Amino acid sequence: MAARRLIIVLLVLFAVSVVAAMIAPERRGPLLGDGSSSSTDSTSSTTTATEKTTPEKTTQDELPSGEALTVRIDVSETKPESVEAFVGDQLALNVGSEQPRAIEIPAFGVTEFAAPEAPANFNLLLREPGRLPIIDGDSGELLGRLDVTEPKTEKKAEKAAAKPGAETK
Repeated sequence: MAARRLIIVLLVLFAVSVVAAMIAPERRGPLLGDGSSSSTDSTSSTTTATEKTTPEKTTQDELPSGEALTVRIDVSETKPESVEAFVGDQLALNVGSEQPRAIEIPAFGVTEFAAPEAPANFNLLLREPGRLPIIDGDSGELLGRLDVTEPKTEKKAEKAAAKPGAETK
């Protein structure tokens, strides 16, 4: 008798969890490095026509195809290392440290912990050009940099020629 009650309770809990999963909203957030936020997405329908015509780097079609890069740097307050990459690259960055510390990349809003035998691991999709600092999360000291540049202009010209109706200069 007790076993039947237990099975019935389990089936009811299972049914409730299935219903809750069906009505729960999808939890898909922006990718790391995405300059837009959910508040700008909800207000995009009220923008003027001139704002809609400006190109943005956030859509998948406009991103140049990049490479998958794996880079390891060791932090140094005296001589910060730089990592060079292009817009569209997928960067797996390992940041090693001789002392335990929080390593932060403010442009992406990510912080990871690094210890002597356990580097901080970041997986970043580089969407916009710029010189991005890698800092100590506690003291704010500069530990390294990400130098993200636009791909070569030859690739841009090839993309423009490949699009139908594109004008060339």
